[in-house]
Amino acid sequence: MPPSPLPLAIKSSGMDIEDHLDAYLVPTPDLNRALHISDMFRRLAIGSFLMSSDPAPFLDLLGKGARSYLYFLKKGNAEKQVLSKGVAFFDAIVARDNKGAEQIATLSRDDQNKDYEYEDDFLYFRYLIQKFLSVSSNPILQKILDRYEEVLDGEFDPRFDICKSFQSKDKNLFQEAITDYTEAICEKQRELILGEKMFPDEMATTAKISIELTALCLFAKDQNFDPPPLLRLVPQDILQDHLPPSFDDESWKHLPSFREITVKD
Repeated sequence: MPPSPLPLAIKSSGMDIEDHLDAYLVPTPDLNRALHISDMFRRLAIGSFLMSSDPAPFLDLLGKGARSYLYFLKKGNAEKQVLSKGVAFFDAIVARDNKGAEQIATLSRDDQNKDYEYEDDFLYFRYLIQKFLSVSSNPILQKILDRYEEVLDGEFDPRFDICKSFQSKDKNLFQEAITDYTEAICEKQRELILGEKMFPDEMATTAKISIELTALCLFAKDQNFDPPPLLRLVPQDILQDHLPPSFDDESWKHLPSFREITVKD
């Protein structure tokens, strides 16, 4: 199954947001719909960047996706929250939407939802939020890492080594760990594609650029680490300093219609 043509992937992602918006903009929004809409914004952002190489709409659309997820955090059922599913946190970081990222960190639950996430996934997100958004003390951060290591019980997880590199300020460990994690993500993508379990629109967009890896590299820059040059799935242009767009809580609800866009065969 080949990837979708990029203009078609962009159009279908935009239409998907339109189709789900009314059902999402209710007094108590649904988590699955929140994740879906933010994922569609992520595809739009990546598709836009791949088409134009222009960071401005890329950052704007990622920020809109993060703000769409914030709508769920503000109005949805807190018991349904799953910290490790809140990948819109990475969208906000890459978009340079500091206020949005801070709100996601503040409004996200700080305990594991044992019905819907593994503890290692929870601890990975918990450490990054506490380290870079909540600016917690070293003893608190170390306690999270100690528990993370205990949960792994000797199993290799490059995400743990990434967190450990931030804690110990070890540039070399970060470079090794981010390379290992990139390889793991690429291998997972290959498995999904070979098994025909990845949607063609994903193949054209989110399989080309990893927002999570890009966010981790931006965290590394905050630590004065140098990411490996030409790291796969991470656009070097986006790691440069950029002035962020103006973000708000409303504009994501009012996208221009994608239905009128004509896509040539």
